[in-house]
Amino acid sequence: MVEDQDLRSLVHRGFDNAALTVLDDVLPRLEVDYPITVTGYSIGGAMAVLLAQYLNVNGYEVVDVVTFGQPKVTDAAGAPSFANLPLLRFVNHLDPVAHLPPYGIGTTDLVHFGPEVVLYDGADYAYLDEGDLNYVRSTTGDLTSFLPADNFNEHGRLYVERLAAKLDSTHRIAYTCR
Repeated sequence: MVEDQDLRSLVHRGFDNAALTVLDDVLPRLEVDYPITVTGYSIGGAMAVLLAQYLNVNGYEVVDVVTFGQPKVTDAAGAPSFANLPLLRFVNHLDPVAHLPPYGIGTTDLVHFGPEVVLYDGADYAYLDEGDLNYVRSTTGDLTSFLPADNFNEHGRLYVERLAAKLDSTHRIAYTCR
């Protein structure tokens, strides 16, 4: 973890370094008055969240941030610093990567922030916001239920395929702890 003065929070050093590298590359190519959407998968999702916040700090209009299987980037004290982001996180059910770094490991526990859409097989999904009772379990929680080797396939499954299955139906299920 590293304290970032621009973001006013502790952030994961590796994700932050990667996001700053992308920021340096894209800033000369962006127009301040153009709306920006930032997206990313896995580590790219963590970078997208940080990059979007850096763009905000630099006066750019970030209109959407969409991540898929994104690991956590900050702690509970830093999460409010990201409340301004128009973030929507998608995670495959039982995807262990979206729960990394695991809670209770290291000196700082990281957390997610912003709404989360949990994708199940078929047409089913669950939408969780920070006020939902299952949100904390989903975004921090006990990683042991996600560790069986087969669950690492959940991270590799194509998010596009799971999302496409939802377009044919409007099923929404209640999130249940397992």
